[in-house]
Amino acid sequence: MPRDACIDSGGALPSPPHVFSPPHAVDAHLRRLGSSPNLLELEYEEWIRRAHSLIVPPTLHQSWQACGPLLPDHARWRARCARVLPANWTLFLWSDDANRRLVQTFFPSFLSTYDGYDSHIKRVDAARYFYLYLFGGVYIDLDVHCLRPFEALPLTNGVAAFGHLEKKDLLFDRCCRRDIGSCANATCVRRRSEAVPNAFMAAPPRHPLFAALILDLSSAKDVTYKNRSSPLAATGPIYLANRLYEWARRSRKRHVHIHEAGRIYGSPWLETGTHRFPRAHPCSFDAPRARIARLEALKCNASQRFYSAARCAEVRSWPQVVENDERLIDARPDLPERLACARKLNGSITSSFWTASWIQNQK
Repeated sequence: MPRDACIDSGGALPSPPHVFSPPHAVDAHLRRLGSSPNLLELEYEEWIRRAHSLIVPPTLHQSWQACGPLLPDHARWRARCARVLPANWTLFLWSDDANRRLVQTFFPSFLSTYDGYDSHIKRVDAARYFYLYLFGGVYIDLDVHCLRPFEALPLTNGVAAFGHLEKKDLLFDRCCRRDIGSCANATCVRRRSEAVPNAFMAAPPRHPLFAALILDLSSAKDVTYKNRSSPLAATGPIYLANRLYEWARRSRKRHVHIHEAGRIYGSPWLETGTHRFPRAHPCSFDAPRARIARLEALKCNASQRFYSAARCAEVRSWPQVVENDERLIDARPDLPERLACARKLNGSITSSFWTASWIQNQK
C-alpha cells in the first residue's frame, strides 16, 4: 500500500503483522481469552516475557466517514502529520465501510455488537481498539495536530501509551502514596473519568489490554452516563478509564503508561488547570479556519468596548504564521520542533483543537 492510504468499501484490507489463517483466527483467540479471567492473566504473563521485543509499528490510524474529501481543517492537520512523521511511517485513513469490513473479516463474533450500537460514534470508538489490537501503531483523532515525531514520547517496546488530559490532582497524589507502581507508570486513573481520552492511543499489536477493551465491548454497549445513553461510557473515554482502572488494580500496570498532562494533549486549559474556564489555545493560529474568522470579526470590530488594534493585527497575522511553517517544513522536514506551535508547546508531541465533529454527525 502507499505511504498514505485511505481504506474504503472496495479493495483489500491491510495485512496484519501476524499471519492469521483463516483471518478470523484472531477472533477465536479473543473468544478463548474471554472464556476465563485466568486466561487473560496468562496472556499477560506471556506478554511480560516477550515485551522487550514487541515494537509499536510505525503505523498511524485515523478514521472518517468515507474516503471523500475531509473537512478542510482535518485535511490540513492530517497533511501536517504526514510531513512531521518520518518517512517509514504508513498512514491509514479508515472509512466507515472499511471499519465494518474489518470487524466482519477478523472479529465476526463482535459484529452483532458493532452493528447494534444505538449511535454511530460508538462504532467509531470501538473500531480504534480493533485497529490497535490487530495492527498496532498509533491512533489519533483527525483534529489532533502533530508537533513532533511520536518516537519522541518515546514509543517503548511492549507498552500501551495514552495521555492524561488534566493536571495531577489530589486523587492522583493519594494514589501515588498508596501504590508506587501506579505512580511510576502514571496509571493512577479514576473510574468514570474523562481524564484519559481515546483520541490518542499507541500499542504493539496483540497487547492484552486491548484484548480486554474488545472483550468488554458487548457488556458495556448500553451503559448509561448521567441517566442517558452515552458513547463516553459505552466505548469512549469513560469506558477506557474504567478498564485502565481495573487493569492497574490487578497489578498489570508494568506495560501501560499514561503520559502526564501536556505531553499528548497540549490543550488550552493546561494553563489554568480547568477545562471550564479555558484560555485561548496556545496555537490558535492553527485553529479551525471558521473559528479564526469569528475571532477576527470580534477582535477587529472597532465598536467593541475592549477593541485592541494590536490584538486585531495579531489575529490577522496568523495566516502568515502558518505559511511560514509550511516553508520551514518544506526546507527542513527533519526539524519539526522549529514550527511555531511546537515552540509554544515545548514538551508536547501533539495538540488537539477538540472540534467534536462526531457531535454534529450524531445530530
